[in-house]
Amino acid sequence: GGGQRSQARKRRAESSAEQLQHNQAVEDYYQFKAGYGKPTALLLFQLAHSLQREDNFHIWLAILGVTDQFILQRVDPAQYTQWRLELEDHVAQHNMEEEQEEDIEQYGNNRAKHRPTVVRIEGLRLAFLKRWTLCSSMLYNHHVATRFQTWREAGKKQVDFLLSKLNIRMEQHQASFTSMHPAVEPHLREKLPQTVATFGLNWELLKYDGFELHYKNDFKLPAMDHVMAITAMLGRPRTPERTPQDIFQEALDCLYPQTKEGMALLTKGIERAKDVAVQIVEQGGLALTRKQVQGQRGFWYLDLANISFTGHHEFHHPSTLLKLAIFLRDANAQRMKSTAGLLVVGPPNQNDDCYIVTVREKHQAGIMQSNPFAMPLLEALKDCGATGGYMQATFDSSIFVIKKHLVTAFCEEMRAVVSAYQTCGATVRD
Repeated sequence: GGGQRSQARKRRAESSAEQLQHNQAVEDYYQFKAGYGKPTALLLFQLAHSLQREDNFHIWLAILGVTDQFILQRVDPAQYTQWRLELEDHVAQHNMEEEQEEDIEQYGNNRAKHRPTVVRIEGLRLAFLKRWTLCSSMLYNHHVATRFQTWREAGKKQVDFLLSKLNIRMEQHQASFTSMHPAVEPHLREKLPQTVATFGLNWELLKYDGFELHYKNDFKLPAMDHVMAITAMLGRPRTPERTPQDIFQEALDCLYPQTKEGMALLTKGIERAKDVAVQIVEQGGLALTRKQVQGQRGFWYLDLANISFTGHHEFHHPSTLLKLAIFLRDANAQRMKSTAGLLVVGPPNQNDDCYIVTVREKHQAGIMQSNPFAMPLLEALKDCGATGGYMQATFDSSIFVIKKHLVTAFCEEMRAVVSAYQTCGATVRD
């Protein structure tokens, strides 16, 4: 009897040790990884497909999930291409099945599409081109803005010069898309690849292989624009009159442009997304010009919690801060001719909470984007006395929330921690 009890205790001890080891492995994994792999929307679509319950709406949701990962550099271009090609097969198959169900002889190929249809496109990565001006889409494109520094007058003139080299007159590129001559867009797609290289631009970063949502005869919405519109709606400031639940519901309604309310909210989201794009370039560029982006070799940071700037209310949400961080990292790399990871502390909200976001020094190849700042972040937060004054915002180990009164001490401690890592041979770089 005693031997059996001893064996049972031993098994329990071994089981407990294995559980502790497993828990530590899980904790270490999420501590060092940003946690972005295959998007949930794609997983759910694959589940619906396996049950033969998918339709165009499920396909479109999967496309939006993949596109969101791509825009925010949470997966590399090769992985995006793999997922895109898989989705292309589903789109082609589903569209063929829908056409077979409809009376083509009666309506013909020019019939109005009374339900949304997904179409593959090869276009330009110029946000809201069909709902803005060509000039604005170029000025606030991430690649063009970081290369030309379009927050400066010289950068704006460089965009004008590029468009003039393409033989696109000013009255055309500054007109709304609907007022622009129909021949301008195909001319742009044809001539731009051969012209951008002479201006130091990369054509691969200006083309867009993706998808577009069509509805009736005149509604066309690229997935990239849809994602940015929904994200802009989610990023609106919270107020007593506008709760997080209200904001989420209105962003959700943007998924249904075939409804009157959905179309109205989507239009609102697109206008807001354009405003956010302008603010990121103009305010981010101003921060660079004023040398408010500080740091050292391998690490830069911007503290928005302790400076005054226009449109600060637009930068409370982590998704907007993340876009700003990516812009600042790439624009500063272009100016400094060297790369570094970057941290941004956002302005305080009504609760005096500030988001912290970090981005690695460059886009990493591979499905999982690791977070080299995971350990330095935690050490700096603890060493600056922020115990109880911070929290991890989501499962993402690169996003935290901190109280405003702790921000200055945190930024100073972060510099010291990163410097110590570099001195002892550890790294926060690739």
